[in-house]
Amino acid sequence: MKNLIQKILIVFAIALSVNSKAQTTVDFTNLVDSSSVWPYCPPPIPIGLQAMGTVTGYNPVTDSISLHYFWDDGTDTLFKVGISSSTFDYFGSNGVPHIYTLAGIYDVKVIATGPDGTADTMINIPITIYSGCTTVDGYCYNDNNGNCLFDAGDDTLAGVGINIADASGAYVGYAYSNTSGYYSVSVPTGLVGLQISPSGYSGWSVVSCPVSGSYTFNSTGSMSFDFGFSCSLAGYDLYTYHSYSGVEHRAVMQAFRFMRVSHHALLWLQPLHLH
Repeated sequence: MKNLIQKILIVFAIALSVNSKAQTTVDFTNLVDSSSVWPYCPPPIPIGLQAMGTVTGYNPVTDSISLHYFWDDGTDTLFKVGISSSTFDYFGSNGVPHIYTLAGIYDVKVIATGPDGTADTMINIPITIYSGCTTVDGYCYNDNNGNCLFDAGDDTLAGVGINIADASGAYVGYAYSNTSGYYSVSVPTGLVGLQISPSGYSGWSVVSCPVSGSYTFNSTGSMSFDFGFSCSLAGYDLYTYHSYSGVEHRAVMQAFRFMRVSHHALLWLQPLHLH
């Protein structure tokens, strides 16, 4: 009986020791490209992937996390990072650099491992390296004479955003028109069904050329697209006061044209009646 009790106590002590051991976790929170290179064409293309995550059960003073990057091109990068502590314990790496020398689609995998072997794996969205780029450019202008041609009678428009998206609506490229109304953006070659359209312009303006407000194209070579703007038909009542022969008059005006031209606001007023 005495031996049996001793065995039970030993088993209980072992179980208590196991349960009292702190549980450890390693969890990724994100994996993002921190480089400023876009589009990914042509190779060689440098990128930088930043990994971040949280941990529990480790000592930030003495423990570290191993990060192992597999670049899907036959190469890998392995190193350790420390654990930082605030309201929670976390780890992270600045943009880990890598250069892709060949065009292709790469699925990058990163494994984070704690000192006790607890690990987590994250796979980045596919990175597509394109074999070449092409240039898309054009002008944004106020189509003063309404002929849908950028000519001497038109004013250029600065600060108009130009967005290029694929058939699914995913981002492909973006640019802004300069003080001359000119924009230029590089996109990968070989893409089909791309749509280019202005964005971020004044709500009092509408894209009148083309009437659809956008162009659809395939990136088979360099090409140009101009965007003509006109003023919205929606009017706004404004009040202005002026003095004539010592008598103050109030004129009710309608703003029937408003356009931003090279960082200047132009406003055309049409009198409705005088008081």
